[in-house]
Amino acid sequence: MAGLVGIFRLDGDATSDDTRRLDEMVQASLEPKQFSAAHQIGPLAVAYLGYGFEKSRLGEHLDTSSGDIDVLFTGYLFNDEEVAAASEGPKTVPGGIRALYRQDPEGFVERLVGRFHVVVFDRAQRRLILANDRHGMVPLYVREERDRFVFASSLLAHQVKSAPALSLDHAATALYLRYRHFVGEGSYFEGVSYPSAATRFDVSGEGGVQRREYWRFAFREEGPFKPPAEHAEEMGQAFLSAMARVGREPGPMAVPLSGGLDSRAISAQLVRQGRAFSTFTFGRRGCRDIVIAKAVTRHLDVPHHVSDLGPEYLLHKAALIARRTDGAYPIDHGHIAAILDDVTPRHDLV
Repeated sequence: MAGLVGIFRLDGDATSDDTRRLDEMVQASLEPKQFSAAHQIGPLAVAYLGYGFEKSRLGEHLDTSSGDIDVLFTGYLFNDEEVAAASEGPKTVPGGIRALYRQDPEGFVERLVGRFHVVVFDRAQRRLILANDRHGMVPLYVREERDRFVFASSLLAHQVKSAPALSLDHAATALYLRYRHFVGEGSYFEGVSYPSAATRFDVSGEGGVQRREYWRFAFREEGPFKPPAEHAEEMGQAFLSAMARVGREPGPMAVPLSGGLDSRAISAQLVRQGRAFSTFTFGRRGCRDIVIAKAVTRHLDVPHHVSDLGPEYLLHKAALIARRTDGAYPIDHGHIAAILDDVTPRHDLV
């Protein structure tokens, strides 16, 4: 998905060195078919990394038009229509976020429900707010330096030549090798953290870097509980709402069809909505995933592509899988990352 990179200067305005470093961070992070849109104002230098089909609607992600509060948003909201409706101008998500910030600077992030990063820069206060979503579904790597606060959606962005040298975090890496995921907020490198879900950073030259958890799960132990039928109805409506949002996305679409329940339901609903799409399945020819997927696509009458993963594919794709997952996902389970190049040249949305 789309991403971001940014540098906030703690001791004054961003310099030419910061701009040069930001450009290096962008180039290290860009994937094929992506573009970047940079913005610099005062102490902040930031860039949005999006896909080609988003160029014509960049204002839905990066909005600097108000003159006082700049907003950069990556990802998507489940309550996008509600947030956009709050906008005082064009009904976009960044416009709505700006309006929510003006209403409640300390609590506006709690109003956002989805999978995202959000950056808000208050020009008058020279204050930066950076937050990830409440489930931590989108990667975010943060580095606090003596005179800079640096953030990026890719770990590669922190390894550019103009950045201070990094040292391997042996303890965090050892835990990853044992548990196959990082423990706490560790990453491969000392000084680069992977913030927990629902983390909000408030950054300014005067106050430095402040962080807090803005949301946490609350499990209700007491009744009365909904009957199963009501839960099923609620989940069904949520599914239809999500699929309607996906169906409105422009450009060629592909669905990874494993033959399992999730991908079958998504494919069937897209057919009901009249949305054109293709499907692809990866594995060894003759395996159950491919056999079932072929039967499904014949029934739905949609195009189907098979990526045959021979025994040598890991040897050729291991480096690519590590890059696209920042090394934080087991290579032997990185099939989807490995075959994206087979799919994305023909499709804007997977």
